Amino acid sequence: MGSFEEHYEQVIRDIEELEIRFQSKNKPNEIRLPRLVLDIKDARWISSRFYEDVERGIYSVKLNVKKSPNSVEMEATLRIIEGVGQTVVGATVLFVLKEVKDYLVRNRRKREKLRRQREKI
Repeated sequence: MGSFEEHYEQVIRDIEELEIRFQSKNKPNEIRLPRLVLDIKDARWISSRFYEDVERGIYSVKLNVKKSPNSVEMEATLRIIEGVGQTVVGATVLFVLKEVKDYLVRNRRKREKLRRQREKI
């Protein structure tokens, strides 16, 4: 069971590292997110969250997804739409990353709580 916790801790570290990289070294037109290994439900939520901003016209996204029976390996590249201010995009991307991180942490805690309840039974 330790591998589950380690896996999500790594996901959170990757996202935090990306936030630091994005804040300090902003590429003009493209932001490449680190590879994440997620369960299917989390991958679905994250991809739909990215596509909400695509519909708003803030950036386009290219998702590379490799599915296995219990998880999804996801890589995302966000391409900034020309004419949209860098400050707006930067703030939006950081907000989305924070949302994703909060979502993953919240889900991890719920799953851990459920796992502990099942072990008691």
